[in-house]
Amino acid sequence: MTSSDHPFTDRITRTKAGLLAWHQERVIFETTEMICRLLEREGISRSELAERLEKSPGFISQLLDGTANMTIRTISDVFTVLGYEYHPRAVRPISGQAVAQTSRLLQWPMAPSPNSTEWGSPEITLPAGIRATKSIA
Repeated sequence: MTSSDHPFTDRITRTKAGLLAWHQERVIFETTEMICRLLEREGISRSELAERLEKSPGFISQLLDGTANMTIRTISDVFTVLGYEYHPRAVRPISGQAVAQTSRLLQWPMAPSPNSTEWGSPEITLPAGIRATKSIA
């Protein structure tokens, strides 16, 4: 497949902000899906997970639909109370073109001038159902 086979993905990931948002959503989706599969495999309900974590059922719903702030500590707690350990791993994109594109974007091409304290903010239009979050470090 060529990049033109994925015009939506190409359009979103064309900018640094879009690339970061795309991968944030991918990580959130993969993590919540893994948790849901483990709940099903272990026969544990969402309400039981809430009890084990000493959290409200509403928090569990937000966590599993991707709207709660899913910190690494929270992820660790969820896996621990389910009887699992969580071991994240980093994977390089298979495509050399994807690696080149990512490297180009993450060299901060939208960096401000040396006298500025503001970063550029390209407009990104995401379809309904896809969230873009801004992390403040």
